[in-house]
Amino acid sequence: METSNDETAGTSNHVSVASAPAVPKHTPKKRTSRILPDSVKPLYSFKDYIPKSTIVFSRHEEEANDLIGALKKGPVGFDLEWRVLFMRLRGQTIMQSNRVAVVQIADSTGLILVLQIYGMSRFPKKLKELIENPDIPKLGANILNDGQKLFKNYGILAQNLFELGALVHLADPAGGHALTKRRIKFSKDIISLAKLVDRYCERSLDKEKLVRMCNWEDELDEIQIEYAANDAHCALKIYERLLELARQNNIILNEQAMKKRCSCSVPAPYPAGSLRTEIPTAVPLRRDASMQDLTAQPPAPLLQRHHSEMAASPSGVSNSNSGSVAMRPRYLRAYQAWHRGMDLERMCSELSLKSKGYNSARRVPLANKVVDVVANMDTDTLKAGTVIGYIIGALQADPKLPFEMDKLRELVQLDIASWERHRDWIIRAWSEGRGVAS
Repeated sequence: METSNDETAGTSNHVSVASAPAVPKHTPKKRTSRILPDSVKPLYSFKDYIPKSTIVFSRHEEEANDLIGALKKGPVGFDLEWRVLFMRLRGQTIMQSNRVAVVQIADSTGLILVLQIYGMSRFPKKLKELIENPDIPKLGANILNDGQKLFKNYGILAQNLFELGALVHLADPAGGHALTKRRIKFSKDIISLAKLVDRYCERSLDKEKLVRMCNWEDELDEIQIEYAANDAHCALKIYERLLELARQNNIILNEQAMKKRCSCSVPAPYPAGSLRTEIPTAVPLRRDASMQDLTAQPPAPLLQRHHSEMAASPSGVSNSNSGSVAMRPRYLRAYQAWHRGMDLERMCSELSLKSKGYNSARRVPLANKVVDVVANMDTDTLKAGTVIGYIIGALQADPKLPFEMDKLRELVQLDIASWERHRDWIIRAWSEGRGVAS
């Protein structure tokens, strides 16, 4: 599209690093500037649009929660970044996707959040609530894949994931036909973000491999932050442009029809035949031919099979798949404390040996003498992941122990690494109906 003067302008947009705990300084990585041929459209940049955009980058959980509260209510541009590793195994190149490292969100006021969750002790609570909020559309391309990635890595059940390619067919049927006319086998509702930016923003979206495949877990430089911000910002601008085209062409976009065609959610792995009303009714979208996670199979059984395969595949992060687990006293104590409603921080303290009076002092030889050494009482508490492992161990050892799956999921999400560690068993138990009210 040709951008009008009231839509774009050269601005003094900047990157703001949220400042509560200090972020270590570093020298930005040097990258070679790209020289584009005359025939290529200008690169997309949030800096070319008004309202003026401000990026706020944060690496801290509490700060991220505060920033989420500053977002304007309504549709948001949404995207994720994670590190991809390539390894050689038996003569073959194996690709490994690490867990999601960065979440970026853009609202209609120009606020763009780039949140590096890798390294946080747990996934920010307010960010989780936004992703699971069915009333807030999260706009993107092939966005169901992002939702599935969040469930796999953190146990988050993303709701109202809004596929921009599906909206194209409603708001601009001619554009939808032009962008997908050669497809036969695969869904036409998935259109890459780069193609959408090219058609509806008259720009070229930077997908330089050097940045796209970089280490998103390390300290990010300005180029990485702006790259992430552009992906979220352009999703919102494409959405606004499509609504504008619909108005110009006198196309009435019914909210219910839009949600049915464009919105999808990640369903929980409830047992087959469950009549839970919380299961999303929107049909999940399928991926394009160039993307390998989903194919053109019926969506609901595919997602259920996806959950089943995750539960059945022994990953080594949970020992429940390799036989029965013996009940141990510490497992049962942890379960009982949790079942009584004790919070995780208190459990970490009270379940430690220190709280029982053990190891508060120990006798050690020193210069031919035996002396009492008092242990550091501040560090003699259990780690959150250890206590969570004890509780999972108790539930594995005794299938008759009562619990609520929603509360177990909340507990496991209090430690950022625990979901992946225990995911296989949780999904298996969830699929079997354990902890799920009938």
